[in-house]
Amino acid sequence: MSSQQQQPIVTFFTEAVLFDMDGTLTDSIAAVEAAWGKVAMDIGQDPAYVIAATHGKRAVDNLAQFKPHIKAHEMDDEVTAFEESILFFADAYNKFGPGSQPGSPSPTIDSGATTPSLTPSSSAPSSRAPSRAPSFRPPDHVCRERA
Repeated sequence: MSSQQQQPIVTFFTEAVLFDMDGTLTDSIAAVEAAWGKVAMDIGQDPAYVIAATHGKRAVDNLAQFKPHIKAHEMDDEVTAFEESILFFADAYNKFGPGSQPGSPSPTIDSGATTPSLTPSSSAPSSRAPSRAPSFRPPDHVCRERA
């Protein structure tokens, strides 16, 4: 018999699914930085440099830059493997990181403080206003439960 209790299966119905592919809803920066840090170690580069150089760019472009030996027909598999490594690091953080165990304090996340910049101007604040008002709330029909 397993020492873990099985969770009951819950079924729900929805009219839409929202995927967070850019870290807007969930801060995935720690997992992404860990994955690029591993790439840096694999290629013998400084993790801080590689992490800073890859922010805001597509994985396929970053892998082509830092692993030029990857052939065009191998790139899709390499990108998939890299993206799966992000999920591995996210799962490890959620399972073993701060706030994951009962009674442990929840982490205070300041992802900007640990991200090095390549140039002094790269961390300059944007002059654009935020795209959403602070009181952003999805329409009622998005939150409504289905009978």
